[in-house]
Amino acid sequence: MKTMKFKFYLPMLLAITACSSEKFGALTQKEIESEPKVLELVGNSVDMTLAGTFPDHYFPKHGVLTITPVLRTSQGDIEGQSLTFYGEDVKNPGVLIVPYNSGGTFAETQTIEYSPEMKNSELYAIFKAEIDGKVVPIKQIKLADGVITTSSLVDKNEACPMVTHETLSGKTSSTGMGTIRYEIDRSKIRASQLESKDMIALVNTLKDLQKNTRNPQVSIEIFSTASPDGSPAINKRVSEQRNAAATTYMKSELKKYGLNIPIQTTVLDADWDGLYNSIMQSNLADKATIVENLKKSKSGNRYKVLKKYINAHPTLFKENLLPPLRKSTITINTQTPGKTDEWLMTMMKNSADKLSLNDALRGTAMLKNNSEKEKSYLSLIKKYPKDWRAYNNLGALYIHEGKWDEAQNYLEQSHALRVTPENDFNLGLVALHAEKLETAENYFANLPVSKEWREAQGTIAIIMGDYAAAENFFGDIKSNNAGLSQILNKDYPKAAITLEGITSPNDTTYYLKAVLGARTNNSNMVYNNLYKVQVLDHAFSENARTDIEFSKYWNSCQFNGVLK
Repeated sequence: MKTMKFKFYLPMLLAITACSSEKFGALTQKEIESEPKVLELVGNSVDMTLAGTFPDHYFPKHGVLTITPVLRTSQGDIEGQSLTFYGEDVKNPGVLIVPYNSGGTFAETQTIEYSPEMKNSELYAIFKAEIDGKVVPIKQIKLADGVITTSSLVDKNEACPMVTHETLSGKTSSTGMGTIRYEIDRSKIRASQLESKDMIALVNTLKDLQKNTRNPQVSIEIFSTASPDGSPAINKRVSEQRNAAATTYMKSELKKYGLNIPIQTTVLDADWDGLYNSIMQSNLADKATIVENLKKSKSGNRYKVLKKYINAHPTLFKENLLPPLRKSTITINTQTPGKTDEWLMTMMKNSADKLSLNDALRGTAMLKNNSEKEKSYLSLIKKYPKDWRAYNNLGALYIHEGKWDEAQNYLEQSHALRVTPENDFNLGLVALHAEKLETAENYFANLPVSKEWREAQGTIAIIMGDYAAAENFFGDIKSNNAGLSQILNKDYPKAAITLEGITSPNDTTYYLKAVLGARTNNSNMVYNNLYKVQVLDHAFSENARTDIEFSKYWNSCQFNGVLK
């Protein structure tokens, strides 16, 4: 028989001498209750609080009462931790003494390790009462129905793996790059920064583009970050403000020269990789040890470890190593006439062995058939065994196909050749699939913020039961897991927008919409979306018959008609 793990808090009830009727009366849901009224799976466990009130003149002075919460399932009972209360005149009583005259209250929280049979269960309070050793019957009380398991709809494989994005040889080039550096904890762009050589060159590039009649394809990338010595909250705010300042500046320059160029931005709260490189290039005697200790520290504690090293070498860190990391780097990329994707596909079909590695990687990624992709990547691995990219991309392909052992094998080989954000992230996805959450978080810890990274971190937060953090990670991403995080966090208006914005909805999308309809008392939303689930996956739609989210619809003719 399984037992509940529990956390316990209960005030000691002081004894008051008084006459006693030496009689236990019946208890009802007014005296004994549970919170919540419907239990819910959070993370991998279910919390419930058993609370009660013993009225004045209820508890016999010689009485002993044991209350045991029991989850009744189709596969047997799961008993919780029993609580035993004592009358004030019981010989050798425990600490939970209930005065006859004044009665008392109690509250106890228990954490139940979840197992699937709990989904269809009922929570009861079972009583064992005695007066001077004589058993007194007290009828059991039903406290709660079932367990909400909506959080189990999380798809731990929803985040897409990362592949390398190669460009055709001779087609794309960086024609201008400038860096704006900021004062510590500041995001204001100083005039002196705009007068630096690289920023002047950047503006001259815009002037040249204004005059260029060939109209090359142009894009602008802005990468903003903070130095890691600030707290995570401060770094997040400052790096976002720097990104906004740099973006505003570039928009004003583009307007000045009449240019309409798309701007892509990336925000990194703390540039740890940049710091590691700066430390390794410094003259610190123990620099390798410092970098190793920082890397192996957990992400939440890393900046505290850094503070110790800053205090030990204040001048070096504060004047040389950290200031260059407080920046926004602006890059102008141009695409000039050159090879085309049509040419590349022809070469992939007829003369793939004559392509450069970059072009072959791009061509392989463009193939429609996965078996052809696999064959091409294996060929590139054989031809270029020391290059990490084909190993990584093949590992990503295997992740898409659900071949997790094969994916891990090639990703580890890629990682051994060169540690990159792509293979770090993909190995994190492999760990996430295996529910090795700490390993996954270690792989994700120092990666730059991206859509894929946010999806993976949001997924982990759902699995761990931190729904507010999950919703924050997903932001405005439109996905099933993003919508699920908002439902679990009771942000129903945003969940509706997210689920409606999914471009390729599936059975889970419609099921989540039905759950949202049930939670917002929209019966048409429930019926319409469960019908769509039933059409796509009848077996999945049958879950609604036992999903307590829909309990108030179970006896509805329309509900049962939809699920025929």
